[in-house]
Amino acid sequence: MLINIYLIMSLICSINSLPVDKPRITENLLKENIGFIVLKLENAPPESFELLESIIETARNDAKNLNEPEDFLRFFFNTIRFTYNIRYEKNDLPGAGLKNGVLDCDNLALIYLSMAEELKLPLHMVILPTHAFVRWKDENITIDWESIIGEKREKNFYKISYEISDYSEKKGTYLRNLTRNEVIAFNLSVIGKVLLYEGNNKLAQEYMKEACKNGLRIPSVISARVDMERKMGNLGKALYYTDMLLKLDSFDFEFYNEKAQILSQMGKKKKALENFDISTKLNPYQPEIYMRKYELDSRNFENMEKAYLIDPTNHHVSEIYAAELNKKGFFRKSLGIWNKLISENPFNPYLYAGRAVSKSGLGYHFLAINDAESSRNLGLGKREFDILIGNLKKPN
Repeated sequence: MLINIYLIMSLICSINSLPVDKPRITENLLKENIGFIVLKLENAPPESFELLESIIETARNDAKNLNEPEDFLRFFFNTIRFTYNIRYEKNDLPGAGLKNGVLDCDNLALIYLSMAEELKLPLHMVILPTHAFVRWKDENITIDWESIIGEKREKNFYKISYEISDYSEKKGTYLRNLTRNEVIAFNLSVIGKVLLYEGNNKLAQEYMKEACKNGLRIPSVISARVDMERKMGNLGKALYYTDMLLKLDSFDFEFYNEKAQILSQMGKKKKALENFDISTKLNPYQPEIYMRKYELDSRNFENMEKAYLIDPTNHHVSEIYAAELNKKGFFRKSLGIWNKLISENPFNPYLYAGRAVSKSGLGYHFLAINDAESSRNLGLGKREFDILIGNLKKPN
């Protein structure tokens, strides 16, 4: 019985579709179509190469009579979505996405660029904090094209939707056309993140280093490097790259949060708080950051209260806030929060224990004992129960 060697190799490559060696960016590689460059760097399965070749061939044959920029862009969308039935879905690697028929925004941008490069069209990838789209730019016209749904968008739509400041746009942090090398760098960092997630730290480091050669103006590339250095315990290097992020945009509250978290890990609480303070001044609606400030700043009640007022639906924040209210003697206010929490989660023993303290503080001794008993019946430990009973006020 003859064995189909190609089929076996395809199966092996499909199972193991991550790189096994450090990226080798040679001159010959860079001469290829940008889509194939990324697929090779990803070590994508053979069927992904075949599908991309077919998509490019379709553009080569069927788009040759088009003239208007919007006609090309609409053709690209229709080819991806309808001719090849590829749908939008959150996805990391473009090769794996092609194989499974799902691509996200930056994957789609890469496929658009692959077709445009074959046809020698002036198409570019543009990045936002959590999104990517494509832009047609020549001497006569500029079109921002939402590649997910195949529609033209005004630049202000992206500025408003993704809160891009004039400063950030002018500096080129967001909303600028990426160069070809930057698109490759962006994808190298994505591959690096997947490798890091898979536990291949050594190879992830190689990909991240290569990405940083041409990607130091791309925030997501630097953020990926920060995450990698943190995971590998290189906090000094991680801090260095957060400073690079802040050079890209000193008004981005998320960048200050990244820096503050690293400083906190390094034991530099004062500097961490300073950066969290800057972040909350830039964006005061961050309950999770006020929680971090609360934990760092000697359980500062003001920070906990701000976290609760911003998001009273957060159970974890509400529980800690109610406990702090108990400590300060605001029992009636805390009682309302405990009642709400218990109505939403009636099997949590700690909620009944917290409410017992509130009721006791208000003089409802027997009701407090009932809640304490409920907490024990639901699983509160004996030592915790004894401490709770000891803290309840005795009736006069």
